[in-house]
Amino acid sequence: MDVNKIREIANNFEFEGEIQSIEKLTFGHINENYLVSTAQKKYVLRKINPRVFQNAEAICFNTMIITSHIFENPAKYGILNTEKEILNFVPSKTGELCYEDAEAFWQATVYLENSATYETVENTEIAYSAAKTFGKFQRILNDLNAEFLAYPIENFHNLSFRIGQYYQALEEDKAARVSEVAKEIELVEAHSLLTDRYDELIFEGLPLRVTHNDTKISNILFDKRTNEPLCVIDYDTIMPSNVLCDFGDMIRSYANSAAEDEKDLEKVFFRLEYFKSVAEGYLSELKNELKELEITNLVFGAEMIIYEQAVRFLTDYLNGDVYYRIKYPDHNLVRAKNQFKLLNSLLENEFAAEEIIAEIVGL
Repeated sequence: MDVNKIREIANNFEFEGEIQSIEKLTFGHINENYLVSTAQKKYVLRKINPRVFQNAEAICFNTMIITSHIFENPAKYGILNTEKEILNFVPSKTGELCYEDAEAFWQATVYLENSATYETVENTEIAYSAAKTFGKFQRILNDLNAEFLAYPIENFHNLSFRIGQYYQALEEDKAARVSEVAKEIELVEAHSLLTDRYDELIFEGLPLRVTHNDTKISNILFDKRTNEPLCVIDYDTIMPSNVLCDFGDMIRSYANSAAEDEKDLEKVFFRLEYFKSVAEGYLSELKNELKELEITNLVFGAEMIIYEQAVRFLTDYLNGDVYYRIKYPDHNLVRAKNQFKLLNSLLENEFAAEEIIAEIVGL
């Protein structure tokens, strides 16, 4: 971290007071976050990865629309404290919600004191409250016409497109790794009907909505003292998509018995009780908002997203690890194996999961 460089970037935002310190906050799979402290306040300065978000202008545009939509009438959505229950972006000195330098786009938000993020879901209560928080966020976004928003990443949850990328990586074999993944290649083929079913649902009229598209647990801030969720963060991937993707990504990350890069596959299995908590939390906000086609395919959404993520990890491994940050040479392959194991475990519990959804909504 070049502190002088970060300070130079930070000085382009409307922060209160002189900058006193800058610390590295988190490095996720994709972006970088820094904690910027002044005498008056603390802020999170976020560097948006230009290699991944090649249309970063779309993030700035979408952020403006979303924040304007929410802050126009927060009480309408049950937001009682706008300083804690919704992300507060800080404008640049030119009045925009982004700043662009020669390397990347940057955004800044007010730091919430006594807040924390989690990497794993430790109990069903957290699963329920996080899912309810994302459900409320989705309910707020349902008032927005999805056609008004831009795509920061084209084809982000287009499963057919992801499969196409995989086959291209398989053919090119840039990192000379195809010979190592015979079992994983078989698994991609074994579950290929998921791609066909997703295409069918789009054709059948699966509603296009403004969705978050990255609903892992680390994208919610929690109160350190009460363990209650505060607000949804990370607006980078908000774009037109469908609720199956958001619900599916929660199941992928909350109902997994282990971290997504757990090497010991004996520790990886689908937790039905966590699925139930996520479904109850999410649908407590949305069961009267969603169409029947969406509700009856939520379990499929989980299967589809887990499959998609397995394919994406495998594709990146074949390409030489150019997308996701890795900590060791076969990190992406470990992730792919993990997700395939989770998918198979979910499929073994598919009927039970479907019964849970039916019971919640009274079908």
